[in-house]
Amino acid sequence: MRHVDSASVIWVGSRGGETFRGLAADLRRRGFSVEVCESVDALPETLHRTPRAVLILREEGGASLTDAALAALESTYRSVPIVVLAEESAFGRYYELMVRGVRHFFSLRESPAQIGRAVQHTAAHAA
Repeated sequence: MRHVDSASVIWVGSRGGETFRGLAADLRRRGFSVEVCESVDALPETLHRTPRAVLILREEGGASLTDAALAALESTYRSVPIVVLAEESAFGRYYELMVRGVRHFFSLRESPAQIGRAVQHTAAHAA
């Protein structure tokens, strides 16, 4: 079992497309290791071997992945900073997620550099 370093990002969801490639490259340039967790079922185990991490949840075609990931996170009794990337950024959804503890909410159309800066800031203030 691999133990990742203290500057880790766990990407939850589909890693297809330019968003993942661009953001993963930006985060690696910032010194993060990027781990992919394609299923929410694997999230508790991934968190167990990743002592300090920022979660990036890619919300596609609805909120089910994000809601399931938040429920899985609650079962671990850990406080983990969360960034959500959504196909559409709607204020109602943004507000709902902020109330549930999500730190940032971005549209998938945002630049990888802007999202990377937010992840870096979130990680720096989560310690």
